[in-house]
Amino acid sequence: MSSPEAGVRAPTMTGIWPCIAAAGGDAERVFRRAGLDLSEIRDPTRWIHEEQYRRVLEFASEATGDDCFALRVGTAFDLRNYGILGYATLNCATLGEAAASLVRYFEVMRKGARFTLKVEGETASVRFHAVKSPYEMPRHEAELALARLCKGIRDLVGSDWMPQRVHFAHQRKGGLDEHERFFGVRPHFGMDGNRVVLSRADMQRRNRAADQRLYQIMKHRLEALLPERGEDDLVLKVREEIAEALSEGASLNATAGRLGLGARTLQRRLRDRGLAYNDLVEQVRREESFRHLRHGDLQISEIAVRLGYSEVSAFDRAFRRWSGTSPLAFRQDARRGA
Repeated sequence: MSSPEAGVRAPTMTGIWPCIAAAGGDAERVFRRAGLDLSEIRDPTRWIHEEQYRRVLEFASEATGDDCFALRVGTAFDLRNYGILGYATLNCATLGEAAASLVRYFEVMRKGARFTLKVEGETASVRFHAVKSPYEMPRHEAELALARLCKGIRDLVGSDWMPQRVHFAHQRKGGLDEHERFFGVRPHFGMDGNRVVLSRADMQRRNRAADQRLYQIMKHRLEALLPERGEDDLVLKVREEIAEALSEGASLNATAGRLGLGARTLQRRLRDRGLAYNDLVEQVRREESFRHLRHGDLQISEIAVRLGYSEVSAFDRAFRRWSGTSPLAFRQDARRGA
């Protein structure tokens, strides 16, 4: 099967079937509802379309009556089920090397979503998001991705490891005991992204079972599996950096610095693509404002601050320019139509 624009390799589905069965659900029916046959997920080279993967998670939660189904799958996660990427990760010398490997090679297993790593001061954060729209991610997939991430970290450096913070973009009210038991901390919901925050010192923790010779062999193979980067890869990275730094202003100099470029170089590369940096900032602000107003519970004044506006009135004017209506009216209409 050819690779879809957005999808997962079949091994990504490993663990879902037995978790459904263990909870008394009809796993075969769940997969059929999503348009899948078991034979398809047994082929480790096969690609499953993104929407089928997401439907499986949603239908599995319904079939088992378990709103925390993603955590069950995450608890049972085994890096070895991720094939070459899993074995490469298991043989990284440090957690930092493993995180960098995951960020670079994740698309070998999942197209249309990515992990990004940011190290600032004494903390590091690993963020999971969609590629084309870094602001929307179904809750079951987001919870499963971060659960697998934390389980994988514990498998590398020890079961005593705990994150400093866990953030989810979607809303969840109450019933957080299961999440707190799994992550070791109480997650925050309705945040500006899906991420795990850990200490910078954690990145130096060693994986005592690592075999660096094996890692180099796996790394060479993974490099060969990576698709050629499209020229819009830079644009995606710029948009991701802007989204991360909106509340701080998302200045050109700061974004260029985080990408290892000079401000003029970044401007020139964007101009070669027919783009301007300020226009990208505007696009990201617009998309983030729609997401918060449709799906979040933040006050409009809080949204304005997150988007980098010093005054609510400035946000109101910008939003009217984008949508032809006020933020409050947009939110009311969105909730009436939900």
